[in-house]
Amino acid sequence: MSQNDSENFEFSQDSAQQGQKEEKLVAVSEAIRYRKRAQIAEQKLEVAHAELEESGARIENLNSQLEDINLERQLIAVLAQSGACDMEAALLIGKARMEKNPQADVGEIISQMKKEKGHLFAAQSGIVASSKTSGAKESAPSVSRSLVRAADKAASSGSRVDMQEYLRLRRNFF
Repeated sequence: MSQNDSENFEFSQDSAQQGQKEEKLVAVSEAIRYRKRAQIAEQKLEVAHAELEESGARIENLNSQLEDINLERQLIAVLAQSGACDMEAALLIGKARMEKNPQADVGEIISQMKKEKGHLFAAQSGIVASSKTSGAKESAPSVSRSLVRAADKAASSGSRVDMQEYLRLRRNFF
């Protein structure tokens, strides 16, 4: 190496060290500003992580609700097809049995319920539910004939008097 080369080399090392010192020295106001920006970014990151966890929990909750609704829909469809007369009770029993044994088939559970709880499936067992409760009075057959006669008379005559008579009789029965 020549002397010029060694001088150039030393000069370049000195200038590099000075450049590093200058780069290391940052104005205090800029350092404070960078630190604040970093703290704000960290806070935003924490908030984003919390929101992500909440969203994940909500998604899990909604998925479980969707599964419950689909199971209920399947139970209702099979119960309606099998002729359940007390749909609410049969649905509750079916749900409870599905929770005990999640791998069981809906059809198997309904067939087992038919065997064990035949009263829930009265339509197929020949039991006919009463059309009216004890609070509602059955209309007498003679009264229904008079109502039919009044309706026929009002329809054939077109008279307002006949129509009002029919409506008065009808109001008493319904």
